[in-house]
Amino acid sequence: MIRTIRKSIILTGVLVLSNLARAEIVTYDDLPRLVRSKNRLVQASAANASAMEARNSYLAQSFLPKISATTGTQLLETNSLTSQPLQAYRIESYINVYNGGRDELEEKIRDTVHQAATFEINRDLTQQLLVARRLYWRILSIQELIELQEQALARNIEHIKAAKRRIAAGVATRSDLLQFELQGTALTQDLKRARLDLDLAKNQLTITIGVSNHSEIQIKGSLTHPPHLELRNSQVNPANLPEIAALKKRKNALELEAEKFNTAWAPQLDVYSDFGQPTYIDRDGRVGSERVEWFVGLRVKLDLSDSVTDKKDATAKLLLAQAADLRADNQLQQVQALQHELQHELPLQHELLHDADTTSMQAEQLMKLTMDEYNRGVKNGTELLAAAQQLLSVQKRGIEQRRDYYITRSELLSLLGN
Repeated sequence: MIRTIRKSIILTGVLVLSNLARAEIVTYDDLPRLVRSKNRLVQASAANASAMEARNSYLAQSFLPKISATTGTQLLETNSLTSQPLQAYRIESYINVYNGGRDELEEKIRDTVHQAATFEINRDLTQQLLVARRLYWRILSIQELIELQEQALARNIEHIKAAKRRIAAGVATRSDLLQFELQGTALTQDLKRARLDLDLAKNQLTITIGVSNHSEIQIKGSLTHPPHLELRNSQVNPANLPEIAALKKRKNALELEAEKFNTAWAPQLDVYSDFGQPTYIDRDGRVGSERVEWFVGLRVKLDLSDSVTDKKDATAKLLLAQAADLRADNQLQQVQALQHELQHELPLQHELLHDADTTSMQAEQLMKLTMDEYNRGVKNGTELLAAAQQLLSVQKRGIEQRRDYYITRSELLSLLGN
């Protein structure tokens, strides 16, 4: 029997070690690297920025020549019985000389859109990192809560043993035992719920950090009492806020598009060349004569219909730019208001942590005294249960307050660009 138990213990240890070896350990310092390299939204933003970068360097290519060539055979019937074939060809080319500044504006538009896409990478990275940090602190709080409830269950078992001893001694009734058994059932139910909450939170974190299996990650860390406030006097620099910078760049791109549309009234000037052998229709009256033509000159184009349409589009783009600017201003005001709120919330939460430490020590002392008095027959089961429930409630509140502090701190760090 003893040998069987030893084998079971060894097998369990091997399985635990195997799971630990397979599990991916995630710490707080790992989150930026994981989000940057594995988060799908961040990867999508990076791909979008790469796509915008691939469209840059437009101005130089606008001066490359445009060439078209045609060839074919034409049959000319000279009478009802005979026909005379003629080979004809034509090569046309033109080079842009002046386009009303539209090509240079297009270059600026593409570069500005690329800059906006680059800021959007940082925006998505900041947002997803904040999501990951919130989940990280939540997972740590659930893990500590599970440990706390397991300790409460172990303590409740000791209370059950004490109640049975008192019942056997005839100094207590079965009602004491029933109270602790009911408390044990409630604690077990809460423990099952906490374990499910932990599984769900890990599952959500895997999406953010790009891990394939949430059951194979271990979250390392602790909700220790934080150091003194180091972010009290920090200030948000609007230039460091990627979401606002991206909106400003989008606004600049829209203004450049409006300027480009406003140049529609400017004509397009090309150096034009035409070389080839004309068809019968294009020849003079000397049928059958061979002739090659070459023409070099300037060509001016102006589309009045498109000019009217582009003028309307220019007005629309300016309105869209105004909307983007208003969104950026509104976002900045929201950020400044949130910073004000967080910098006032954080000191209060830190102060509450000191109060929580004090009340936790008091609740532990009360629990110890009540247990001692219960064993000596001074207190009854109801009083012991109340002390145990109060201790658990105070400890839970302490975990939640430390969790809330670190989440608030993460939100402030996100505003500061960290």
